Amino acid sequence: MSKTQANWGWIIPALIGAAMFFILFGKNILAPANTEWLLQGDPAQSYLGWLFFRQDNTWHWPLGLNPQYGGVISSSVVFTDSIPLFALFFKLFSPLLSEHFQYHGIWILLCFILQGALAWQCAKYTTQSFYYCLASSLLLLASAPMMARIGGVGHFALSAHWLILGGFWAYLSKQNKLWYLFLGLAALIHAYLLAMLLPLWLASLWANPRLRYQSLIFIPIYIYALLYSSGYFCIAGGLSGAGQIYYSANLLSVIDSKNWGLLHKLPSAWPEQNDAMNYMGTGALFIYINLILNSLARLIKPTQNQSDSADIQWWPLATACSLLALYALSPLITLGSYHLIEIKLPAAISALTGVFRAVGRFTWPLSYLLILLSTVLLLKRFKPRQSAFILSLALILQFADIYCTIATLKQEGIPSGLSRPSPLKSPFWQQPPQGINALKIYPLQHADPDYIHLANWAAQHKMSINTAYFARHDASRIQPENKTVLKALKDGSIDNKTLFIIKDNALIESLNNKKYLIQQEDHFTLLRKKPE
Repeated sequence: MSKTQANWGWIIPALIGAAMFFILFGKNILAPANTEWLLQGDPAQSYLGWLFFRQDNTWHWPLGLNPQYGGVISSSVVFTDSIPLFALFFKLFSPLLSEHFQYHGIWILLCFILQGALAWQCAKYTTQSFYYCLASSLLLLASAPMMARIGGVGHFALSAHWLILGGFWAYLSKQNKLWYLFLGLAALIHAYLLAMLLPLWLASLWANPRLRYQSLIFIPIYIYALLYSSGYFCIAGGLSGAGQIYYSANLLSVIDSKNWGLLHKLPSAWPEQNDAMNYMGTGALFIYINLILNSLARLIKPTQNQSDSADIQWWPLATACSLLALYALSPLITLGSYHLIEIKLPAAISALTGVFRAVGRFTWPLSYLLILLSTVLLLKRFKPRQSAFILSLALILQFADIYCTIATLKQEGIPSGLSRPSPLKSPFWQQPPQGINALKIYPLQHADPDYIHLANWAAQHKMSINTAYFARHDASRIQPENKTVLKALKDGSIDNKTLFIIKDNALIESLNNKKYLIQQEDHFTLLRKKPE
């Protein structure tokens, strides 16, 4: 492979990645004004966080604070998974953007392009052959975990699996400046991805001692500054979540397509384990089957090594990825629907590890490393023609998984670009009372069942709202706030610029209607103070 091919070959998998985006999702979601497709499930969490962040003309410190969204439980765009990197960037240009603006479609396209480009940057360190480098890149590009994250649940920030490949590139290239780039980006995209990259960075320090002391001083300071300024530390409680056992990885996860590939879905211990999508792909599994059969037949007669990976220390990287995968199994290790062993952890350790609830996701780095190593081992174990034949079949199988992905996407419907009907049908919602600048729901609860369309309506009319859906929130603030609001409602001291939605029928009956205007719109009971 020539130097030009090595430096510019990334364009091919990047273009293929872009083509995959249009095949899977079409072009509708790229339109910035097309926001209706986001008003569902987890995409709504991300979009609404951005919507309220954008409409707040004041810049706060930390920069990611979003006080108009959530009231007393408000936090920052970090905890609404609004891709802080994009939210901060586009808020700078908010006055120039259209009234309805979303960047999530552009982000998904960018993830596909970068997945292909960075796959090439990793693969070029494992082989001198242009074909093998391209084939390895395409195996990494046809990633079922990434596509399931986008299309299955709409976790768009978590779709940046290219950051993991970026970590591999930084490790293989031994370029410390790349760690500053990818760790910084991860900090401004999603905490889970940052937590995956940090062990890979430590592995690179172990493999390259000359970088150790300088990096150990400056990178932690750099990461802390990014985390603080974007709003990671703006809530005092609620950081430790529950459910690590249920959202864990299964020992079968690497071969379980969960209907995102040619192989059938395998049984799991709990439905929540579907979140830990870690399927390597049928093509990658096909390569490993050939490697296993090769070993069993005692045909391990290495041909001339086609790769330039002889000087790469794989074991520090493999150790880091394996430790992450071990953490992903949780204290209760499962195989299919069977519970194998449960390890009782001290309460202090459980609280620390509980910061990340969906621990099964930490299998992703190992999955990508296994795909990358599959081509390295293939070149070492087989003759060039044999390895080329196996790799070609593997690519066909890996991309055949895409057909299953298309079928699954049609069933899931995220992202489809289709409008979702709003329950707000009454003419009232088109022309709300003048002077209202806040919408409050009583009693307050985190992620009120009606929060999506109510929050969207409030944002359209430049109102704040007291409920939201956050990845983490301080639940201890909810009960005191409900007591304060209840007292204000009973003694008539509420703000006349606030519109209330009351979900307590007994309270409505007990209130003095002489103080309030109470009306029923759709299935909502609205209350506001009468003008004096």
